This record gives sequence, structure tokens and C-alpha cells, in this order.
Amino acid sequence: MLPEQELWFKALDVYMMRTPVLPLQVYQDLRCEDGGARLAVLAQDPMVREAIAVASTSLLDSLRQLESSSSARKREGAANGLLRYLIRMTTRSTPFGLFSGVTHGRFADTSALQLSDLTKHRKRSRPDMQWLLKILERLESDPAVIEQLHVSANTLAYRLGSRWKLPYVTRYGQRIGGNDSVSIKNSPVVEFSLQARPQPIPFRQLLQDILTAFPGATEEMARKFLLQLFEQEFLVSTLRPPTTTTDPFGYVLHELAKIRGVDDTYTRLLHIRERMTAYDALPIGEGESLYLELIAEMKELAESSTPLQVDLGVHSEVVQLPESVRQEVEQVADALWRLSGSQKSLPHMDKYREEFIEKYGFQREVPLLELLDEDMGMGAPSGYQNPMSRRQPGQAHVEKQQERQQLLTEWLTETLHLGLEELVLTPKHMQALQGTDPVRWHQAPPSMELYFHVFADSQDDLDRGAFELYVGGNPGSSGAYKTFGRFVDMFEDGFAGPLQEAVSREEAMEPDAVWAELTYLPSHGRSTNVVLTRHARSYEIPVGTNATTEPEQTIAFEDLVVGATENYLYLKSRRLNREVIPTATHMLNFMRTPNVYRFLRELGNARHTHWSPFRWEGLETANYLPRVRFGRTVLHPAQWKMRTRDAWYADSMSEDDFFQAVQSWRESWKVPPCVYMAQFDNRMLLDLTKQHHVAELRKELKHSGTVTLVETGGAQERGIVQGPRGVFASEFVFSLVKREPQGARPPMLTRKASRTGYEGPRLYLPGSEWMFMKLYGESRQEELIATKLIELLSAVEPQGVDLSYFMRYADPNPHLRLRLHGQPDVLSSRILPLVHQWGSELLQEGMISKFVLDGYEPEIERYGGPELMKLVERVFHADSRVTASWVKANRFGALQLPFDLVGVLSVLDYLNLFGYSFREQVALMDQGFETKEHLPLFREYRKTFLDIANPRDGEAGLLAHPDGALLHGMMNFRAPFVRQYAQEARAAEQRGELYGTYQDLVFSVIHLHMNRLYGIDRNQERKVMILSRHALQAMKHFRRDEL
Repeated sequence: MLPEQELWFKALDVYMMRTPVLPLQVYQDLRCEDGGARLAVLAQDPMVREAIAVASTSLLDSLRQLESSSSARKREGAANGLLRYLIRMTTRSTPFGLFSGVTHGRFADTSALQLSDLTKHRKRSRPDMQWLLKILERLESDPAVIEQLHVSANTLAYRLGSRWKLPYVTRYGQRIGGNDSVSIKNSPVVEFSLQARPQPIPFRQLLQDILTAFPGATEEMARKFLLQLFEQEFLVSTLRPPTTTTDPFGYVLHELAKIRGVDDTYTRLLHIRERMTAYDALPIGEGESLYLELIAEMKELAESSTPLQVDLGVHSEVVQLPESVRQEVEQVADALWRLSGSQKSLPHMDKYREEFIEKYGFQREVPLLELLDEDMGMGAPSGYQNPMSRRQPGQAHVEKQQERQQLLTEWLTETLHLGLEELVLTPKHMQALQGTDPVRWHQAPPSMELYFHVFADSQDDLDRGAFELYVGGNPGSSGAYKTFGRFVDMFEDGFAGPLQEAVSREEAMEPDAVWAELTYLPSHGRSTNVVLTRHARSYEIPVGTNATTEPEQTIAFEDLVVGATENYLYLKSRRLNREVIPTATHMLNFMRTPNVYRFLRELGNARHTHWSPFRWEGLETANYLPRVRFGRTVLHPAQWKMRTRDAWYADSMSEDDFFQAVQSWRESWKVPPCVYMAQFDNRMLLDLTKQHHVAELRKELKHSGTVTLVETGGAQERGIVQGPRGVFASEFVFSLVKREPQGARPPMLTRKASRTGYEGPRLYLPGSEWMFMKLYGESRQEELIATKLIELLSAVEPQGVDLSYFMRYADPNPHLRLRLHGQPDVLSSRILPLVHQWGSELLQEGMISKFVLDGYEPEIERYGGPELMKLVERVFHADSRVTASWVKANRFGALQLPFDLVGVLSVLDYLNLFGYSFREQVALMDQGFETKEHLPLFREYRKTFLDIANPRDGEAGLLAHPDGALLHGMMNFRAPFVRQYAQEARAAEQRGELYGTYQDLVFSVIHLHMNRLYGIDRNQERKVMILSRHALQAMKHFRRDEL
């Protein structure tokens, strides 16, 4: 175990405890021989009946079948349904209606975990959001209501050419499947209506403003137009509740009280509110009748299968865990993050960032909605589904995954060979899984949550450290107190302090950024139940609804731009001129949400490498996997697979035969009697020695074909939570925040745009002064550059092409990009026929597979600004001649120097031309490439390099080499173009007009040189840059007086 000062994360004082409403003894009773009789008694228990009513009114109705039905099938169906729910009510801690609830506890010197009597537990009911949104939809479909509302432009709306577009509409939470977006044709009146205003304004005022601004419009025309905008959600009203409130019903009632003509609806809603309050006040077991009356009343107003959501606050006398549990949680958090640290959490976002940099560079910040638009920008990253991304998913971490899988396969076979029941991860195992990549403070996430079951044989054992932690079926989340999100109002006001402490500690890690909560209205109304939480950040970004913050603290989409650093994409508010970190304090799975929302969530996450649970890396399909232990914690319980294709299984088995077959299988595989039947975090505790439990197993096996059984850790015997009626199952949710590092925080070297981007014309279409060609084909690309490209450039320059350059690219298909500059009429009349003939020959010879003419969009911000762009294009022109000549010489065996070393000489030449002293060059390359990679290779090159680059000999060493004339001559040809660009860039920097930094420009130019010389392989580019750094180190001995 690591000492505390070396750990990355600190567990916060307050944690959540989740526990079922019934003690484990009830489960034990149901396992007995008279379990059926006990089942019948429980079916009449008022507490059980109310809990079942909240979960499933259809099952409640079927309970009558247990005694009154003459059909054995119906009696059996009702009994099985009740059994499944009772198992959940006694053994599963995940909050669900009145089956299980939440409370919170603190760490102390000794443990004390005592629940109060059931009558003290507190119910909290809220209207199901799908039901509430149906009410809003009905109200907002009435023009008489709309005209009384305050409205504002939907901040998701943006201009797309001649149209306005909404990439996401909520449909009042009633959409089923797919993604909705809408667009309307732009016009002056549309532009006027959708302009940003500091506050929502009355609909009637907006109507009057239109009539004033457009005198030719009639009131009827303007009203019809605005109602259409409202229906399509280009306008939204203040009647929509924010999701950063824990009382959306109260919010709606408050807004509805201002509207005339809705008295009937308002009165009925108030009555429902009163009855909800009355229901919540009743102890569990006394509310069945009122609950059924209440949901019937709600269904009369709007049909819904479950119009009321009920959660349970568990009342506890005291909840304390010993400090030793905190220490173990911190050790596990550290281990899980270290094991994840060598793997990128979001490889699709890393790929998207690389493509962003290729397209826009480091100095251009792109409006968020423009970026995600498939026609205007890049579209969404791969894997996004709403709408479907055009990008193909790539393979992520294949090599690392294979390495980890190989290690785990070795350890698994060793464990099985030795007959051991568990794989214990030692420091040696941990180091092997972690790999050699260093873990850095800035890579670690600001916070996390971990879920554990805590087991001990007694309270004394717990206090003296003789306990075990089992990672939960849902292992945790990516942020502190996310699990508290929808329950936050159920804890006493004292919880506001710990929550704000976590927020403050997170925000202190990025003090220059704005942390903004996303208030998001999902298109699936029931999902909105999950996202309701209390506003905890200073800023909000509304997505499809309103915010709780004041306008100054509300960030609109039109204000948001996206830029890139070497490490991550970032979001920025232009109005605030600060980076924005989007957050969400809830547990909604965002993978299938609209692209714009998912992108914001992943932008916030992709800044860091997030922890992940222990995984068997592809070995999960094994018939058996042993327990995996780290310290006192089981990171992965033992599990077994049962399949219908197993030799022992047959569909035709009788119940008795199947039961006996399971006993034989259990004995041969050494499966304990009690196991969880698990699907992700959905777990059902079964006793495989009981026929009615095995019947549930068979039902699931026939349904899915495969069942995973997971060991329990003794959950049914080793519970630590006591209550008046016995021992209760439990699960704990611990929040952790990143510790401050020892000493000063290590710097994270990042590049960000230093000024507002260029807003002038960008795109040169075919027929303009630039002709842009894409030549698709990879296998003969070197040959094309070395022969045909040089031939074309020689042919077009006398005809009026004054600039031309090429680069290599993949979109994802590899191709060469060629740009020619000249007078538009010359390009069209003289050059295009030559290019046509040349391209036809390439196609005929099979050198390319496709030829495309496209528009050229200069990377103005990347290369310093609009004026500097013109100069750098001259550098590209010269560099294209240089690299083409060297590629030709290399291809045809005319070079004796290793081609890597040619690149090194060229990189150092660039650094000299950009005006860096030797001392500055050493510092610059040490900063970016301080590593021992490729050192053995450089040692092979060292003597040759020093022979041709020895500063005491000037250029004599290079010129004396057989390759010297070619290399020296071409670098001299390039030199004046680079010097002029460097001189003007320095001048722009001094005037404060430079886009980005001078260093950024230098490395951007060198990057494109590497691209032309070697292709799109970034590993090759990095190798040459590292070799260049080694070369500078090698020259230190000869140039000590320059350091």
C-alpha cells in the first residue's frame, strides 16, 4: 500500500449509504421450506403492498391471484413476480421506489450503523417528468396561453446559409427513438425574432415589436408566424422548468399562477400537489389507497403509465464508518486510476482533436454549433448517434489492450493451474498493468465516485480493520456527488456544505476557467427524472430549456467556441473570454443523447484520463473467472457463465431434471449456493439449492441464452448495517477529489488561441485565384511526388502559376493535396486543361484512384494572420520543391545519408532560419521532446551527423559529403522565404497583431515540412523531432560557449 502523501485522491467526509427497506432475515425466511407460506403472508403486508403499488400496479392487482385464482398458472405467475420483487426489497441497495432508499454518513474513529424504525423513513414524491411535460405540451398548444407567456430565442438556433437550424428539439419529452432537428428559411423577420435578448420578453411585446419593425405585416400574419416559431421550438417559454431545480412541479405552478384562462388545470394541479404532500407524510404501509387514488387522478389529467415518481429517504440513528475504510477507499481509487492512466478514456475524442488541429490548427476557435454541423464544420465525433456521425469508428489502444490481455491471460492460467480462488494483485502486477507511461497530476480527473459493499463478521472486526470491500455492480462515476444528484433535496440542509466544498475544490484546480452546469431537457421525458438536481455552479448552459441563473451567469450556445491544445479540445465563452468546463451533477448516461449535449459532456471529460474499473480485457466470456483482489478490496468478484449451448443443458428438461443438472454443474464448477444472477448492475440474489430460485435462473437462461453468476462475498451473512428488525444489505457511495500535489503544481504545457479568430473571407472556390486538387491513392504516392508532380509544376509555372505547394492527408482515405495560385482566368483557361490531361494520365497509369477539385480554406490563425498567410504560402511553395527533390533522390537511391538524418538536418536548418540561438534551440527541443526514445538509433547516426554538422567546420562538412550539394543547395533555395516570414512574424508579435505565438508558427511550419517529407505518420515525425533534440545535445560539447 502507498503512503498517504503519494496517493492521488482524498475521500470526502460525507458519503451515501443505500439500503433496501426489508432486512436480510426476510430473504432467509423465503429460502426456508415454508417459503411459500411466508410469501402469502408478505403479500398481505401493508408495507410490501404499498411498495409494490409504487413499482407495479399490475403486480399489485395480480396478488389477488395467490389465493382466489383457480388457475395454477396465474397463481404461479403472481408468486414468481412477488418473489422477484421481495428479493430485490431485501438484497438490492439500488434506489427504486420504496424498495430501497438513501441516507448519508460520515467517517469517525469507530463505526456505528444503525437504521431507525421503518415508520421514520421519509417518502419524497414528484410528478414523473414525462407526465408533467405532457401537461406543458397541452398548455403551450393553446394560442391564448402562449400569448401570455414570456419567450426567448432558443439558444441552440444558428444560421446555416439561407436557413436557421435547431440541431435538437425536445418535443416535450414525448419523442421515441431517432433524433429531431428542424430548420426554417431565413428572412429579416426571422432574424429579428431570433436575435438574442438579455431577458425573456412577453410574447405580445415581441408581436408588437415585429409590427413596429415591419409596417407591412398584419397582426394576424405576425401572430401566425410567431406561433409557428414557438411550435418548432425556435422560441421557448419560461413555463419550461430548468432541470437544475429539485421542484420542477413547484416551478410550473408558480409560472402557471400568472396565466389567465387555465383555472381548471391550475386548480387540479394544486389538488394533486396537496395530495402528494399528504401521501409523503404517511408512513410506509399506510399510503397504498391514497397512492392509487393519486395516480388515478393524475392519469385523468394526462395519461402516463407511471405518473408519479417516489423515492425513499432512509432515516438512520447514526451512520459512521471507521477511518480505516476511508484509507482503503483512497488506496483503491489510486490503484484504479493508475491502472487506467496509460489508456486514453475517450479515443474517439482524441482522434477528433487531431482532425480539428489538422483542419483549424491551434489558433482558430470555431463556434460550437458550426463545428458540429456536418455541412459547415466537421460534424460530430465517431460513435455519435443523434444524428449519426459520418465518421468511422477506429480501433483504440489495440496494442495496449493486447499487452494487458496477454498479462491477464498469463495470470489467469497460473491462478487456475495452482487451484487458487483469487488473483491477488501485488505491486509487481500493478506495475506491469500500469506500463511505463508516467502518470501526471494534470491528467488525473478532479474527482470521482466509487461504489462499494462493505462486509465484516462483526462491528468489532470492522473497527479493527478486518473488513472487505467489494466493488459494486455499478462501480462508480466520473465526478464527486453525482449519485446524490436527484436525491440532493432529501438530505437535510447540512449537506449543502459538503456539496459546495466538493465544487470549490474542483474549481480551485482550474481557477481561470468557468465551471458551468448543463441544464438539459431530454427528449425522453422519463430521463428528465434522472437529471433533476440542485444548482451548485455559478454558471449554467441551458439545453432545450431555461436556466436558474441570472442572464450574466447563463451561457448561450452562440457565445461558445471550441479550440484545441496539444492535450484536449476546450470550450470558451467569447463574452467572458474564459474557458468553460461543462459539468453535470447527475447520473444520466449521455451516450445516446443529442450530439450537442454529448459533445459538451465529453469535452468536460476529455481533459483528463478517467479511472475505469478492473476489466479482464476480452476474457469476460470465459466459463469461470476467479476473484481479483487488491489489499482488502475485491476489484472483480468471481463469476461463472451458464449457457444454453452447454453440453448439460436441454430445453426439453423437466423442472426436476434441470434442478438436478444445476446441482451437478454447481458442484463441478465449485459454485457457492448463493450467487447473484447479474446483468451489469442489475443483480438478483439466488439460492441455487432452492427449486423456486433455480426456476428464475432457468427463465432468464431461456430468455437470453447466457447467464452470468457472480459471487456475493457473503452479502447475506456479513452485513454491517443494523436496524430494529435485523441486519440490512447496504452499498456505500464514496466521493473523492484530487489531492494537491506535493510542492508546486507541475505545469501542463498547452497552446490556446491568443486572440479572436479572423472573420473575413476564408474559402476559395474553384474558379478563384486558387486551384485545389485532391489526388487519392497511397501505394504510389512517393513515385507521384518524385516524378509526375515535379513534371506538372515545371509545366504550369511558365503558364502563369506563381505559387504551388503540396501536402499529404487522409480523410480517411490517403491522398495528396495540391494547390496552384494564379490569376483566375489564367487558371481556368490555361492551367485547367493541363491539369485535366495530367490527371487523366495519372488515372490511366493507376497512380491515383480519384481526382477531386475542391475549395481551399487557408489556415489563417495557425500561421499568424491574414497577411502572414500570404508569406507562409511562399514558404510552402519553396519547401514543396525542397521536399520533392529529396523524396526523388531517396526513391531512386541517390542519397547516401539515412533519410531520418536528412529530416534532422532540415529541422535544425529551420530553427536557425527562424532566428533561434543554439541555447534557445536546445531549450525549445528539451521542452517538447525531453525523452530517451530513439537514443540507440541516434548513436548509430552520431558520428555521421557530427562529421557534416560540426560547427567548427561551418558548411564544409556538409558540402564534403556526397549528398551535400543537393541538401545544401535546396536549403539555400528555401532560406530567403523562411527568413522573410520569420521577420514579419516577429514584427507582428511586437505590434500585438500575431495570431497565436511565434513558437506555434515555427512548429506548424516544421510539421508541414515533415508531412511533405515523410507522410502522415505522426510517429515518424516524432522520431525525427526526437533525433533532432539528440543532435542538439550531441553538439553541446562543441558549442559550450553559446549556452
